[in-house]
Amino acid sequence: MKRISITIFIFFLLNSGTHSQTNYLNSTYKYFPGISSPAPDWKEREFDDASWSTGTGAIGFGDIIFDPVFIDSTQGYPQVYNIGDTIIDTGIFPATSLYLRYHFMMNPEDTTDLNGIVLDVYFDDGFIAYLNGEELARANMGKKGELTVFNSLADRSHESPIAAGDVFPVPGYFMNKAFLNTHLNIGENILAIEVHNDSLEGSDLFLKCGLYKSMYDTLYDPIRDFWEYSAWKGPRGTRAKAFMELDSSELPLILIETDEFGIPFRHYEVMARMKVINQYPGRYNSPSDTSFSYNGSIRIEVRGGSSSYFPKQPYNIETQNPDGSNNNVTLLDLPPENDWRLIGPISDRSLIRHTLTYELGRKQGRWQPRSKYCELIVNGEYLGLYALTEKIKPDKNRLNISKLTETDLYGDALTGGYIFWKRQYYPSFIYYPSETQIQAEQEQYLENYLVSYENLLFSNNWLDPNQGYRNYIDTGSLLDYLIINELTFDHDKYAQSTFMFKDRNDKDSLIYFGPL
Repeated sequence: MKRISITIFIFFLLNSGTHSQTNYLNSTYKYFPGISSPAPDWKEREFDDASWSTGTGAIGFGDIIFDPVFIDSTQGYPQVYNIGDTIIDTGIFPATSLYLRYHFMMNPEDTTDLNGIVLDVYFDDGFIAYLNGEELARANMGKKGELTVFNSLADRSHESPIAAGDVFPVPGYFMNKAFLNTHLNIGENILAIEVHNDSLEGSDLFLKCGLYKSMYDTLYDPIRDFWEYSAWKGPRGTRAKAFMELDSSELPLILIETDEFGIPFRHYEVMARMKVINQYPGRYNSPSDTSFSYNGSIRIEVRGGSSSYFPKQPYNIETQNPDGSNNNVTLLDLPPENDWRLIGPISDRSLIRHTLTYELGRKQGRWQPRSKYCELIVNGEYLGLYALTEKIKPDKNRLNISKLTETDLYGDALTGGYIFWKRQYYPSFIYYPSETQIQAEQEQYLENYLVSYENLLFSNNWLDPNQGYRNYIDTGSLLDYLIINELTFDHDKYAQSTFMFKDRNDKDSLIYFGPL
């Protein structure tokens, strides 16, 4: 039997198991194995659970499988997450479901400045949680309010992030002040949770949860909540999402289904299936619709640098044919391609900064990624408003510059096109061709070109009309770039995430700033 390494285990605890606040829940709880349904009022505060068994910590049965191997090339992070496995040994015999009751006290002083509470829950395969009898969150167990019995099955397989080896999951569900004012008691409270398997013969079942005070306002600011207690400053705040269900929307819907392990934390692609529901104008789109404008295979990964840590994570997706080859398709009436981004506006409460910035850039006559708003559902959970956005890449329908091949090593063919960007800690970072495709000659050419440009900038001739910086830079693109970045107050501007590109010399020898 393989064992998870000590290094990885410690890293997981530091990043996913610590909190800035005390867990409201007691160390013990009462539980009832679902070999039959409990009494109808089992979730109520007044229910007598004296006959139920007492448990501590995580609960469940069966194997926890650490799989697959995650590789993350990001600076400062482990390169490989080992495969391992262990056994949950709680004395619970296999059952289709488990019912749990957590007693906790709330004193008057505990409610001072209490604007929200977050439920952290790690589960396999589906759960429903109640606070003093009122449902507060569910996953993989149908729609809110639907009744279940002991042998009700989860909608899909779902490995707990602990079992999946995810070092940075989003386990939290947020309860705002309005919900707490109605359902939280001064004195004794009951958090009741039922967890269900995905099949009658399921080999494993798991639950581990905690209850923590949210740090900020009633509207809930997950960005401040996280960054104030980030993994590198000390115990983190909870990465949480609001529990919401989507009935229908005038916006298109994108539904993504992965395997039971979900989408691991950033820069690791997994296979998935994507459906796009986009009915004709004036008709609402519903998750239950069966008419799709796209229904096929994709590869998906969590994208971004700092944004990959946000509770509302952005994604890269690639539409594929069944054999894994690229499938250039039109999505939401955007020009056909296979590389796309799903951008989730979370730090921007106007929800329009990305799309507005791109639109302003287009009005300057330059290509910028096009976006269409949609609503995203991943593995049955509604994640909110996203913008389906074109990925920056050389293409006749996107950034129309030359494409480099492995044999473009001499003459004008070597001189473009390149896409590069200013990245934190790096003078420049080659974005295209990718690090797996770029040839040494191409990398050396661009490096020499940029060094020559930078040397000129620091020389006495940098303003010379014939030999100065204008021989390297398209000044119109630079001015446009500066104006839009200042107008939109992009906090990343100039220091990082600043894109530039260069085409072949026989087409255009200048460096252009952008896309935005």
